[in-house]
Amino acid sequence: LAPAPPLTARAAQGLAALSTTLAASLLPSLSAAAGAGKPPQHKGGQHTAMLFRCRVLVAAARRAHPLDGRSGGAAEALLAEELRFERLLLSLPSGTLPSAVAASPPAIHEAVLRGLASRHPGLRAAAVEALREFGVAGAGGGATGHTGYAMPPSTLGRAAVALLSLMDGEVDREALDAAKRVTLSLLHADGGQRPIFWLRTLGDVVQEVVRSEAELRGSNRGDDEEAGGEEGSGWDQNASGLPTVGGDDEDEEEDRKRQKEAQLEAEENAKWAHVAPRWQTRLYAAECVRRLLDVADHSAHYDLTLAREETERQGGSGERLVLHLGRLVSVAFTVATSRIEAMRPAGVLMLLDVVERFAAAPDPDYQGHLLLEQSHAQLGAALRPCFGPEADPSLTASGAALLARYLLAISTTSGGIQVDPAAIRKLLALLTKRLTPAALAAISYPALSDAAATMVRTTSLRAAAALQAAAAREPEARAELCKQMQPSLVDLRSCWMGLLRDHAALSIAGRAAKGYVPHLYVQGAATASREHLEHAAPLVFEAALSMVATPEWVAGRGGGGGGGGGGG
Repeated sequence: LAPAPPLTARAAQGLAALSTTLAASLLPSLSAAAGAGKPPQHKGGQHTAMLFRCRVLVAAARRAHPLDGRSGGAAEALLAEELRFERLLLSLPSGTLPSAVAASPPAIHEAVLRGLASRHPGLRAAAVEALREFGVAGAGGGATGHTGYAMPPSTLGRAAVALLSLMDGEVDREALDAAKRVTLSLLHADGGQRPIFWLRTLGDVVQEVVRSEAELRGSNRGDDEEAGGEEGSGWDQNASGLPTVGGDDEDEEEDRKRQKEAQLEAEENAKWAHVAPRWQTRLYAAECVRRLLDVADHSAHYDLTLAREETERQGGSGERLVLHLGRLVSVAFTVATSRIEAMRPAGVLMLLDVVERFAAAPDPDYQGHLLLEQSHAQLGAALRPCFGPEADPSLTASGAALLARYLLAISTTSGGIQVDPAAIRKLLALLTKRLTPAALAAISYPALSDAAATMVRTTSLRAAAALQAAAAREPEARAELCKQMQPSLVDLRSCWMGLLRDHAALSIAGRAAKGYVPHLYVQGAATASREHLEHAAPLVFEAALSMVATPEWVAGRGGGGGGGGGGG
């Protein structure tokens, strides 16, 4: 094919598609032979020879229309077909893939990166699917065993950044969902090994940080990444199996034209280099950070002493999240205080995840203090808007859960931790000021359903119940919390009893009896409110039970306080 006249775009695409289809028909035979224990016949076997010819044909078709800016969509379609061919080869069992058939892995990796940044939908889709195979294999999660195709960490990092950039501009819903699934696959496969890289990459998207190409490539690049960096350096050379012919070289004039076109394309791309990612992409990156906390499950990630000892033994900067707690809190705080209201609940939930995992982590540099206390200012600043009059219901609900969990962490003297009464008083006031019968009745969201108000009431009462129950279990260790909770207990008792009555009324037959006046919901939203009441009732019951035989349990019983007050 090399000395033949150039193939037309349509002929080249047909040749590549036919070769890929033919190769797909050969793979079952090779796989069956490998499963039966027969030798793979890398030399002289008919199937192997035919597979090699298909490889050459696909490379010939793509070489006829290189990515030089003049082939229109034909070059992108041909590159997509070649990526599909390489994915087919990965379906062979390990050891059955002839070395003569396989292309240069670095060149394939560069083609995947190029495809992720392409404007051609088919090429982007093929690159995403190829990245699923090569990237997960590189992260240690591949099942095929073709480790030679695995992406090295530096290339995998660039691919992760390219995936997030692709999501930012992708308009096709199916392609966007596929990119998200591949990102999660890479995160699950590689996040446990390199959590700091993922925290930095995802944090940059959340915080709208733009890094240069040199930073993305990294300062420690492997030799296997050096090849295939530019068009013609690996992908179009002899590694593809196509013989080199002297007549294929362009003259100097053509080379200058290509350089000029490449320069214009680079200038066009530079115009968009500093455009901030869409808020949907930032929100997805924030959710991936939360998933990263689940993936990084080693105990050293959440113990500063263990992390430092590990770093001293192994050297390096350390791959434990606790060593980068400040960055983790900063990313979550950025989302929680975003200008985009839809992002804020996710940021508060991310802070809740951080507090859950670092709640008991002591600060070895300051005896009697917790690591989380270093982030007290950011946590307080993120919590205050959650209880404002204009706060969204989901933000208030998540804020109540965060406040309760953080207060439980800093209000105990167990382990010799010192308690700051002022910090407890200020945070507790955010919650208890709206937990009186009158304040709960005033909560309303006219633009939303009535169930939204019920959700806010029940989650706030549940958060206060968690504090009271913990204080009752450990009265000595949480003496300061008991003291700070005491002035609000009478009102809380009335509100908790109202919640338990509502829960009992709806639990009898799925709806309240005729004539029953609800405390925390309206009759029209009974079905939607039942789930919120069921979630809060067990902890509220424990908190109310802990008040029995205390002065607050009988205080004000004869006053007939409204909105759920009274209640023998």
